[in-house]
Formats: sequence, structure tokens, C-alpha cells
Amino acid sequence: MIHELLDLAGILIRTIEDLAVRMVPEDAEWRARLERVSVERDDLESVRAVLWSSPRRMGSTRLHVDEVLADLYILGRDFMLTLPIEIHVDDERLRRAARADPDAWWAEPAI
Repeated sequence: MIHELLDLAGILIRTIEDLAVRMVPEDAEWRARLERVSVERDDLESVRAVLWSSPRRMGSTRLHVDEVLADLYILGRDFMLTLPIEIHVDDERLRRAARADPDAWWAEPAI
């Protein structure tokens, strides 16, 4: 489970970097990729919450995952701040995520 979480985080980091390099928010496919990133980032947050609520001790593995997620958080937040136009995604789950965590950059397009 940890490896899948780290793999997904890596995919999201590369996708955000690609979206930033090819900044065309007017393009429907570009916006669809951003929506997938947002939903998958929310999936990642759900998995993280479940793992961290487990009584099983993860020690250095947890620290590594936290570091990767912190990098993803900073990259994603900074990316969202660079968008030249407002992007809106009609997704109830992301709206709930935004209400639960106002700092969840991945949920911003749903509010």
C-alpha cells in the first residue's frame, strides 16, 4: 500500500509539472487532466488518513511518505496560484474536501 501511495504521489508530481509547462487552461483536455489530478490527490489524502489512523507503527516509512506528500502539497499549491484563469470543476466530493480542509489546493476548483 505504501509503494502505491508513493507511486501515485510521483505520478501527480510529474503531471502537475507537465501541466505547468504546458499551461493551456482554455483547453478541455488540459482541464480534464487537472480535474483527474485533483480527484487523485483527494484519493491520496484518503489513503493517507486511513494509514495514519492505523495502530501499526510505520516509523521512517511514515516520515518518508510525509516528506513526499509535503513536496506534492507545495508544488500543487504553487501551481494553483499560477493559474491565469479560474478553473471550475463540478465535483461534490471535492467540494466536501474543500469544506473539510480549506488548505486543500486540489479541492479549490470545486468551490
